Amino acid sequence: MPSLQLALLAEILLPFSCTLSLDDIRLTTPSLDLLVENQELQAACPACGTLAYRIHSRYGRLLTDLPCCGRQLHLHGLVRRFFLR
Repeated sequence: MPSLQLALLAEILLPFSCTLSLDDIRLTTPSLDLLVENQELQAACPACGTLAYRIHSRYGRLLTDLPCCGRQLHLHGLVRRFFLR
């Protein structure tokens, strides 16, 4: 999908303050798949609360919601894992 269309859909589907970017939309007969990526530059350590800035790795998450327009709705997220020294 062209980047201009993705940008317009991202404005509609994602909240303004959201740190997710909409990378692609896949529309098939049974489902509507939204591919998003987290754009956070830092994360707080759950144990000590210190901010971590170094990205360790990325991993995928899949969220499924109620049907939308007669299609299953899937949110494929690419999440960053941060490293704290």
